[in-house]
Amino acid sequence: MIICSWNIRGISKPYKQKELMLFLKKSKIELFWCLETKVRERKAKPILMKFARECVYYCNHPHGENGRICLLWRKHDNVQILHIYEQLIHCQLESPISNFSADVTIVYARNELSKREILWQTLQNMSASVHGPWILSGDFNYVLFVNERIGQPVTDVFGNLIWLQQYGHTEADYMQPGVSDHSPTLVNCQQRINFHPKTFRLYTIVMEQQGFKDIVRKVWRRAMNGDAMTIIWARLKQLKVEMKDLNKVMASYTTKLSIGWKTYKLIYLRICSIKIYLITRRLLYWIYKNGVWLGRGA
Repeated sequence: MIICSWNIRGISKPYKQKELMLFLKKSKIELFWCLETKVRERKAKPILMKFARECVYYCNHPHGENGRICLLWRKHDNVQILHIYEQLIHCQLESPISNFSADVTIVYARNELSKREILWQTLQNMSASVHGPWILSGDFNYVLFVNERIGQPVTDVFGNLIWLQQYGHTEADYMQPGVSDHSPTLVNCQQRINFHPKTFRLYTIVMEQQGFKDIVRKVWRRAMNGDAMTIIWARLKQLKVEMKDLNKVMASYTTKLSIGWKTYKLIYLRICSIKIYLITRRLLYWIYKNGVWLGRGA
């Protein structure tokens, strides 16, 4: 699954249409969005069909003048448009062929600060409804430092935490600008392929769980034939199979954090009890030294 973002700066010129057709074919792009198409709604379909005949398209003409954002995707992919605004289109992409699924937000921000603030608020509100991998890309018309204005303009790409966990190996590839003064940005979202079996790791935190000793006892009590080393090897092999489910649960970030927090609280309580014990000893020593006795009730 290859997705691409490009501020094309107008697609009405024939030479740009030809360049786009060759670019889409060569790069094998599945999801493509043009920014700043500069095409009116009634002319959009004839122009788009000249270089993207095999694609489905959607433009935000009702919300932005001259189609600020135009989204194209292959017919075998499933794209559900969820939110449409002047400065963004938010959709859900599913590709049965590449087994890819994610929320995608295409952004083309306004130059005015007041309107960009509306964009930031919209993105913040949308984030509450996104529970899977989420990628944001486009032209945000904003720089953090003055020196970022120098050089070739590019479109930015961002991902949430779930995106980084599932597709953290992906990288944005900035191509030559070609017929535009902005560089197209390609992101290859292929799943990472492991050519070797995944190494089994027995986490230390697993051995602290209540069910760990019971599993070891169950495996070790099974009757086996052979010499001592053969029996140990066979039992360890069976123990690996039995431990996989528990190991998967404990490998999750949520479980690790939960158990880590419980451990922290236990340590904190122990530290507090030690402090109380030391303070009590000092107080008793002071009472003994100064000959003070407050009575049995105290």
